[in-house]
Amino acid sequence: LDRVRVPASAESARIIPDTPTVKFDPEVVGKESSHDARIASVNRTLGQWARSIETGSASSLSADATEAAEWVRQYLTLKIETGDVQLPRAQSKIAADGEVPQNLLLMFELGSVHAAYALQALCERNAQMCAKVAKLGAMDAIKNVVADDAAAEETTCAA
Repeated sequence: LDRVRVPASAESARIIPDTPTVKFDPEVVGKESSHDARIASVNRTLGQWARSIETGSASSLSADATEAAEWVRQYLTLKIETGDVQLPRAQSKIAADGEVPQNLLLMFELGSVHAAYALQALCERNAQMCAKVAKLGAMDAIKNVVADDAAAEETTCAA
């Protein structure tokens, strides 16, 4: 697999595969007490990345945005797989400012498998969230990715 290097902290670097290889890793997700701060960090990271795309200072996925989308996917997958009754609350926290679903959708349109799976987890067992993502243009994005012969097979399958 090709890999993207992503700085996890000042002391180390983490490698994020192009396609997720585990459902979730509790060490990546972190302790429950750290989730609110991590959600805020994800919001900032994805927002900064989206603004750089909008202004033209970037034209592709960044390692930081990929890591943020992958964290969202793993965090929500942990909630889903363990049957956590707080799943809807976690989904709402992630989508609270309204920008995260839109930014994940933009990442998906640019070929991010991590964002596609994060969007799926965001909508899991949550019709209200699914409708919100659909209103942002998810159906058109899926149609475009599936119809794009240049799209990576992993992204098309994740759609």
